[in-house]
Amino acid sequence: MSWQKMTIDEYAQLEERNGAKLCKVDDVWWRKVRPFFYRPLFPFSRIAPQNMKPPLASFLGGYQYLVSDPMYSNSYINFMVFDEINHYTINTVNSKRRQWINKGKRNFSIRQIDDLEDFINIGFKIYMSFYERTHYKWNAERRAYDGFVSWAQTLFDFPKVLLLGAYREGILSAVAVSYLVENVIIFATYFSDMESLKANVSDIMWHHLREMASQCKDATLISLGPFLRKEGLDEFKLRRGAKLIAEPAHYYVNPILLFSIKHLKTNIYEKLLGLNDEELRSILKKDLR
Repeated sequence: MSWQKMTIDEYAQLEERNGAKLCKVDDVWWRKVRPFFYRPLFPFSRIAPQNMKPPLASFLGGYQYLVSDPMYSNSYINFMVFDEINHYTINTVNSKRRQWINKGKRNFSIRQIDDLEDFINIGFKIYMSFYERTHYKWNAERRAYDGFVSWAQTLFDFPKVLLLGAYREGILSAVAVSYLVENVIIFATYFSDMESLKANVSDIMWHHLREMASQCKDATLISLGPFLRKEGLDEFKLRRGAKLIAEPAHYYVNPILLFSIKHLKTNIYEKLLGLNDEELRSILKKDLR
């Protein structure tokens, strides 16, 4: 089991099939993250301002991207990642976590999911158990059986998507979806049922993913997505070794809209500005104390 590198165009095709609103300007794919507001599809793309051509519709709303030179930044985009991935071994985690990983090893085996029908029939039940526990709001269409089937078919239509399953006595218990784009392993989706959580399925799944990544010569980073400031989810990832990073970015927002969010939607404005390294460190002290 390993990752096959996706091109940006292949990644765009996958994301469009999954419902993302994309457009391509010159060689850059942009994702619409809010009405008339765009960011590059590949979130770690660094763009020189003089070469940047945003979607036309963004001038009604705005755009934000990572800059190639910090002198052009006016904000930060915060990510949660595993870095230094080639140095990871089970010995790099604390003794308590090692115990949990070893317990997970006794209860589960990890292998690639290659049976679409099995993934649909059992995976949907696991997903609904996950939703009932977390009330996960994104991708609401997957909570309907037909929507889950469509998503599952999309994943199997893209052979470079790596689908890992945790199996207990031969029965699927947890699912991890990931793919390699450029030099970044994107950990896109993870879900399990409640009973498996108690048997340390998350510890063995995340360990297995990181162990695989340590052998992937094309990857330097595992992305767990943007920093969402959701306490339980943040702590879950941070306690498994994830880090918060601040990447210098530049934003443009339509001046009328910018005035409005500065004075009426301060929470949106704060998210747009992001957090610098010092602010992230203060959050880490708070969350992990």
